[in-house]
Order: sequence, then C-alpha cells, then structure tokens
Amino acid sequence: MPKVSVVIPTRNRPEIVQVAIRSVLNQTYRDLDLVVVVDGPDPATVNALQPIADPRMRVIVNPENVGLAEARNVGVRHSDAEWIAFLDDDDEWLLEKLEKQVAEAERLGGTHVFVPTRFIEKTESLERTLPEVLPTTTHKFSEYMYCQRGFLLPSSFFASRRLLLDVPFTEGLRHMEVIDWMLRATAHPATQVSAVSEPMVIYNDPNVPNRESKNVPWTVWLNWVVANRSLLTPRAFSLYISKHCVRAAKEGKEPFRVFIHLFLTALVLGSMSFACFTSFLAWGLFPAAFRRKVRRIFSVQARRSSRVVSAG
Repeated sequence: MPKVSVVIPTRNRPEIVQVAIRSVLNQTYRDLDLVVVVDGPDPATVNALQPIADPRMRVIVNPENVGLAEARNVGVRHSDAEWIAFLDDDDEWLLEKLEKQVAEAERLGGTHVFVPTRFIEKTESLERTLPEVLPTTTHKFSEYMYCQRGFLLPSSFFASRRLLLDVPFTEGLRHMEVIDWMLRATAHPATQVSAVSEPMVIYNDPNVPNRESKNVPWTVWLNWVVANRSLLTPRAFSLYISKHCVRAAKEGKEPFRVFIHLFLTALVLGSMSFACFTSFLAWGLFPAAFRRKVRRIFSVQARRSSRVVSAG
C-alpha cells in the first residue's frame, strides 16, 4: 500500500496528460501510486497511456462522463493511501513537490489535513508565482480566498484521504467545484491547514477565450453563492459576486440592469466594503484585455524588484 495516491482526471487530451504523468512518476518521493481517471469512453487517451510501463500507474475508465468533481472522487475511492494529491491533466509538478508536502502534512499530524503549495502561472505573455499569501488557519477561510486573494490551484492540493472521504467534491457541480470543496473542507471542525511556501506546480494557463470555465453564465455563479451563503462571511460574499458574477456578466455582454441586480445583491446580502466596490468597478468597467495588460505590468515590476533585492 503506497503512502500517497495521485489522482489525475483526464478526458480527450492524450498528448497533454502524458506530460502530467511524467511529472508524477519522476517525483523524488517514490512511495506513491498514480490513478489516472479517464472520464468517459476515450479510446485515444487509453491507447496513449498503454506504453507507459510503470507498475505504479493504474488507469480507471468511467463508463460515462461524470464531470471533474466526481472524477476526482472516483480516484479517491480507488485509493487506499493515507494521503491524496490531485493534478489536472494540463499542469505539471516540480520534482520535490510530494516530498515537501508529505513532510509538512506529517508535521501537522491529525486526521483531516490540507496542505497546498504555491504555483507558477504561465501564460503566453507573463509568468508569476501565486498566491502571494498562504493559508495559515481554517478560520474564516472565505476571507482568505477573497479578501486576501488566496487563489489556490487544484493541482497543488494535498490532503488526507480521511478528509476527502468525509468531505468529497460535490457530485455534478461544475465550474465552482473547487471553491465549494475548499469552503466545506475547511469548515470541518477537525481540519488543519498549512502550506508549502515554494512554488511546486506549473499552471499552464493559455487564456483561451472559449474555455468552458470562462463561459459560465453569471446566473450559475450567483445561484451557487446564494445557496451556500453560510460558507462565506458577508465581506467575502460581496467580493465573490464582484469577482465571479460581475466578470461573467461582463463577458456575457449582459445589459446594465444585470449589474444593478448584482450590486444590490452584494449590498443587501453581503458587506460592500471599499475593496469590494473598487473590485466591482474593475470587473464591470474594464475589459479582460485591459486587466491582463495591467497584470503584466505589475508582474514585470515585481520581477524587477525581486532581482534588485536579490542583487542587494
């Protein structure tokens, strides 16, 4: 029985997933097995994986497409390891990722443990390390996610199997399944959280305009957060709306009355702080291309400042 099971859900990406798989099998931490969950009939991917002759890898083919959330759950249920790590098929790990996470998880102890890492986001125009702030407590975790901009990548997730069995990903939930899981997992009274400070994951973000996750209707984002309002503080609730709902409405070219509706929802059901108000304006007024340009400028400046500090 390995100590760590790695779960890679995949579908219709036979070439890309092989890069992710190699980054797992080449880890310095060797006491692992790899569960590749092919989410639905996909002969091309199954055939591409057959030449990988490593006994630590198993391939599970779902009879039908169940979605990313349940595909992760399938991988967890097919594991007997103490620890579970997730990797999306279009990302990859640095060599010491698992070694560092196992050490930190064992330092924490406990039965319900969550240990993410920083990651390197790569797009066609920039490269940056995220998140700027790492989680240190489960208390008011929604404020870490939205007030401190604690964007955690699923490919950096490392957790105890016990936690993932007690708090699985919500079956059938798409697009916000990671947000949903993090909030519910950190709400569990036994959960402990820590993080590896070094970036251990490469997040390949091509900024493709037609990606499914970038075309979610604003109503889907809004319906989820209203139904799960108890998981967020009022301030985090309003920031969620400004980040996800307003952005989706902007990308969907919705009429002005939709933005009024979202503003009033954030005001009445949440807490409209100055940060939330400025975030609402940024997502509502400025196009994505402009925001990416500003982000590139700040990313370049940050790298220059880092080099200056290192030289000094």
